[in-house]
Amino acid sequence: MHFHLSTTAALLAVLALASTAVAAAAGNTPTP
Repeated sequence: MHFHLSTTAALLAVLALASTAVAAAAGNTPTP
């Protein structure tokens, strides 16, 4: 499947955004 990599990348991006949203909601905002 040619879209496997694209789908995986999109899934990882959504997962990263979701984890960031959860961290922000929990009040745990990492400051670099």
